[in-house]
Amino acid sequence: MRYLKPVFPLLMTSALSAPVLAAGAHVHGRADLEIAVEAGRLEIRLAGPLDGFVGFEHRPRDDAQRAALAAALAALEAPGRLVEPVAEAGCRLTAADVAEPFHHDDHHDDHADPDGHAELEAEWRFTCASPDALSAITVRLGERFPRLERLEAVFVGPAGQGATTLPGGHGRVELR
Repeated sequence: MRYLKPVFPLLMTSALSAPVLAAGAHVHGRADLEIAVEAGRLEIRLAGPLDGFVGFEHRPRDDAQRAALAAALAALEAPGRLVEPVAEAGCRLTAADVAEPFHHDDHHDDHADPDGHAELEAEWRFTCASPDALSAITVRLGERFPRLERLEAVFVGPAGQGATTLPGGHGRVELR
């Protein structure tokens, strides 16, 4: 999750810090989306209980669960229509970092606790040719992950900061 670290401290020190920190609770069916816009860059972080993406939180126990986890990770590696900045901004995906929830190495923490409450995290970085035109992001995570009942989105950028709830994990985040 190395890409967003320079930008997301802004979220933690902003007026949004209380909602962002409170949103860290492990609640099935809900995930958090953090959005930062700065100097032609758009950075998005998604985090939530693994259950909302694949229907379980423990290490995969059979081929069907392994396949479900692999498919979810692959979908998040290429977010395409899952998170789509307005076309006028000319944003291009430049990096995707999806943490495998049961893998631990020097670059990623194991995102599962001993009680089996695993988290899924993804981060995406875009470069935008016309950042002044970046007025909104269409989110369609709920279409790919129907177990997502609610997505809590927070954003910060040159036009201000704010928060919104996307029922069903889809909708539009207005950045102005």
